[in-house]
Amino acid sequence: MQSEREGGVRDFLLGGFAIPAHGFRLIGGDAFADFITMRQTELTSGVSMFRAFLQPWHGGRRISGCSRAIIKPRARDHLRGGVSAFRRLDVPEKRLHGAFLHAVAGFVGEGDVPRHAFVALFGGAFAPVMGRARIRIESATAFITVREFDLRLHASLLGGAAEPADRERLIAHGADAALETIAEAVLRVEKNLADAVHWWEAAARDGDVEASLQLARHYEEGSGVEKNPVQAEKWFKVAAKNGIASAQLALGQRYLENDAQASEAITWLQKAAEQKEVLAQYLLGNAYVDGRGTKKNPALAFKWLLQAAEQNHPLAQIAVAHAYDEGNGVRQDRALAVVWLRKAAEHGDIPCTLRLAECLERGEGLEKNPAEAAKWYQVAAEAGQSQAQLALAQHYQNGPDANPALAFKWLLEAARHNETSVYFDLAECYAKGRGTEKDAKQAVAWYLKAAANGVTQTRPILARAYQDGAGVEKNLAEAFKWWQLAAADGDAEAAYQVAQQYDSGEATDKNPAEAEKWYKAAALRGIAPAQLVLAKKYFQNNAKVEESIPLLQKSADQNDAEAQYMLATAYASGRGVKKNPSAAFKYYLQAAQHDHPLAPAAVGRCYYEGDGVKKDSAEAVPWLRKAAERDDMASAFLLARCLDLGDGVAKDLVEAAKWYQRAAEQGSIPAQSMLGFIYSEGRGVAKNPEEAVRWFKAAAEQGDVNAACNLGISYKYGLGVAADPKKAKEYLLQAAEHGNALAQATLGAMYQMGDHVEKNPALAFKWLSKAAEQGNVPAQQGLALCYAMGDGVEKSLNAAFEWFQRAAQQGDINAAYNLACCFDGGQGAPRDPAEAAKWYLKAAEKGHPLAQRNLGLLYEQGLGVVQDNVEAYKWYTLSAAGGKDVAASNREQLAQKMTPDQIVKAQQLAHVAMEQMRGK
Repeated sequence: MQSEREGGVRDFLLGGFAIPAHGFRLIGGDAFADFITMRQTELTSGVSMFRAFLQPWHGGRRISGCSRAIIKPRARDHLRGGVSAFRRLDVPEKRLHGAFLHAVAGFVGEGDVPRHAFVALFGGAFAPVMGRARIRIESATAFITVREFDLRLHASLLGGAAEPADRERLIAHGADAALETIAEAVLRVEKNLADAVHWWEAAARDGDVEASLQLARHYEEGSGVEKNPVQAEKWFKVAAKNGIASAQLALGQRYLENDAQASEAITWLQKAAEQKEVLAQYLLGNAYVDGRGTKKNPALAFKWLLQAAEQNHPLAQIAVAHAYDEGNGVRQDRALAVVWLRKAAEHGDIPCTLRLAECLERGEGLEKNPAEAAKWYQVAAEAGQSQAQLALAQHYQNGPDANPALAFKWLLEAARHNETSVYFDLAECYAKGRGTEKDAKQAVAWYLKAAANGVTQTRPILARAYQDGAGVEKNLAEAFKWWQLAAADGDAEAAYQVAQQYDSGEATDKNPAEAEKWYKAAALRGIAPAQLVLAKKYFQNNAKVEESIPLLQKSADQNDAEAQYMLATAYASGRGVKKNPSAAFKYYLQAAQHDHPLAPAAVGRCYYEGDGVKKDSAEAVPWLRKAAERDDMASAFLLARCLDLGDGVAKDLVEAAKWYQRAAEQGSIPAQSMLGFIYSEGRGVAKNPEEAVRWFKAAAEQGDVNAACNLGISYKYGLGVAADPKKAKEYLLQAAEHGNALAQATLGAMYQMGDHVEKNPALAFKWLSKAAEQGNVPAQQGLALCYAMGDGVEKSLNAAFEWFQRAAQQGDINAAYNLACCFDGGQGAPRDPAEAAKWYLKAAEKGHPLAQRNLGLLYEQGLGVVQDNVEAYKWYTLSAAGGKDVAASNREQLAQKMTPDQIVKAQQLAHVAMEQMRGK
């Protein structure tokens, strides 16, 4: 039973709202009945408020003041302030909503019921009274968020406003929002999904888009209504067509699962994605990746995935990272890949964490940062990622902050996560004591595990372990088994071991054929000892010499110095292979670099002679010295030559003499010959003709033609030995017959002049011709004289001219003079004063007095040169100083034509020229 006071208040309130002035019933009585039953104190105050606000406006009967007595003293003060504010409004049509809210706020400011509840309730209820057709959604929302009992009250209030009689008019003015709010209120207050669905559907049918979405979800999930995919799809479409992104996404997801509707899914996902619906962007991107519902399009896929990633969708960030990393749909950009990998890693994606670590480790997309790489490897490793554990182990094995103990720890972790690739490394740790104590037994155990997982490199190690009894009981038969397995897998060392076992019969029956088979296999697979053994056998066998070359080649490529040297000699000599100096040098050099004792001499010689390599004495000298210090006499001789001539090294005659002596004493024939020469000349040693003859004899008796020539000259002139024309002729003839140009020229001059032999123009011509053809200048000059005089040959001024010219061009001053005479007199060549002057000048500048006198004549007469008495006087003076009296006569006659100044100048020029020639 309600109290009398409550009933009176209710009647009073309903009466106030039902006054005819409004023209329609505002709010159903049931709603206010529920309202009144909620609280008493606040309602009483509310009645007074209604009375104060409504009475002046509506002009109806005054309502009993019984409720005024109930008003709290402090609340009454607030009310009066609100009423006063209200009454000050001058225009009746003016909206009262703002003033009313202020009055209510002041009235309930210190009451128990929250201020926002009253604001929402009365603001919503008064909107129709003041001419506002729509119930304020803002007020309803504010009211709903206060207390649960207020939510229930508000539902009843709005329910009353939605009575059928008013419904059509309210909807026309936008009251569908109120229906939506009712559904929310029912759902949140009473937890009655069925009632909520009822109101969602009412709002949806009245065109509320959000309600359509909510209704679709209830049908899809079967919450508050029987599950109905068809109805769900229908209302999702309604919401989607009205631009609700979440509805478009829902349809896209729904259709994407159905092959027949996949293309339609793309349409809806596109719409949702364009509204920044992140999941839609991600799904659309994946659809373009997979070609589901559309053609594959990496570029479009990347576009949508990037948009989703930028909205922090974690899977999209992963996809974008991989796209940049691989250049899929976008230009490859490791720097941007790293940015997104980092985001994905920070969201906990382990594969991206691993990839980020790899980029940091390798410097892909950013500078290398081993420390940060290790940090991310550790994150992935601690998450159980075996590849990261392996990478972290490798980092601690080889990185700048190497830590064998940590490397071992992570190898062990990776092994516990079945990362079989670490078994071998773990075995190595135990075998070598890296990060843990050495434990041969554990090493063998892990090697066996690695071998069981196909790690073939463990097989020879296991074979060696069984062969040596390291970490396991010695067992040659078991070792042989592992050697065979390794050999069958292509392990070259194992093939060699199998060959040795068959050869020795230690672990199996002796079998020469099998031994040869496996030696060959080992040799072909690069085992230098096997290659060398076979190569040596084949190289000495003419029938198989060609087979030795590939074996030597393989062994040489394995840096076997002996094989390299043998291969070099094969290329140098053309044995078993086409002769190839370049290849020979290549392998000589390799052998020398691997300290083969004979190779430095060969390399030095090749550089010195330009054999197979560009001639380079500077490169030759260090190799020659190295070989010479190992008592290689040929290298000692070549080193001496370089020092003697300053060829590739600073000239040092003393050092040269030392090496000539050392090479000569070791039996080097050319060194003996050169040692004789340096003793004869005193080059780097005290001059000693007797010692020179001793070494000349030693070399000549072994067939050295240079020594024979020098010995012949020694006997001719009695240098270091008693003069002996007969022996001189004997040794010179020996050398000349072997092509020595100096011996030929000397012998020819002897026959030409009758010097220590009977004069013989024919023999003179013979030997001078041979020497001249070899470029011997004195011989060319002598041969020209033979032709000019017809001495030993038919006279031929043309031939004489040719040989004078060849000798002159090589710097012979006599030949230059004779050539000038030919041009001057037109003998053997057309007369040409200019050419005559040119060659006279060359001879004159080198002190030839006749050339100087003739050049003076040309200057005096102006033939071939510009006439110049001063120049003529100068050259007459120089010729006269050389003993030519005729030149002095020419000078005296010329002086009569010259001024004193000209004579002084000419004398000065002659003096300068004389000093220059002396300097030369």
